[in-house]
Amino acid sequence: MTDDDPDSLTRADIDELAAKLDLLPDLEREMAIALTGTTRPGGPGVRRPAPSSRPPYPIHIEELLAALHATLLATVRAIERDRGAVYDSGASITAVGAWLLRYRFALQLMASGVELRDQLVAIIDRCSRAMNHVEPEYVYSEARVKKANRKVVTGPQVEKLAYKLGDCGRGLNRKRVTYLRRRGLLAGWRDSTPIGGVEPEWKYRLGDVLAAHQKARSYKQSGQGRTVG
Repeated sequence: MTDDDPDSLTRADIDELAAKLDLLPDLEREMAIALTGTTRPGGPGVRRPAPSSRPPYPIHIEELLAALHATLLATVRAIERDRGAVYDSGASITAVGAWLLRYRFALQLMASGVELRDQLVAIIDRCSRAMNHVEPEYVYSEARVKKANRKVVTGPQVEKLAYKLGDCGRGLNRKRVTYLRRRGLLAGWRDSTPIGGVEPEWKYRLGDVLAAHQKARSYKQSGQGRTVG
């Protein structure tokens, strides 16, 4: 796998996963309170808000918690089988999430790594939305590309933004942007005057980067451009 392969996990993908896993302690606590009014089963109680003031949490919180726990455990088992790791932590969502945070880079070495990572991000986002504290996912569209073209970025800046762009940012990093430009799929420019003897970074319109990346991925998926994606 290489950073130019959209079917591999980039450092930005792994960093996004780490950010999601960091949410789990607070998320588990909030969902438990939403269900039972206590921080944990059998734990110290907290005052329940009056029915009229209680936030309208979805009635499927219990199902989401079960799905989150199952997805986390499935990823642990896959890493154990594939990489020979041994799970040695507790059974809580927080404990499983902390273990996965330590072993997250193992996913880059696994054939199923992309699928497992995407499933984890998706279920954590579903739970976060149920608690009303997640930003909506960026979805590729012509209108969004046009809006994004107001923003000028460099390759390193694109890499930092990639994890916020949802599926259309998967596989985007500095090397990928350079690759798209060199293949003639992406237009860019740079200042002509070197700064301190160092050539300035190429600059691009963010919308052009997203459009070129999406186009290259579409070519590969359709089999029309094996050397492009």
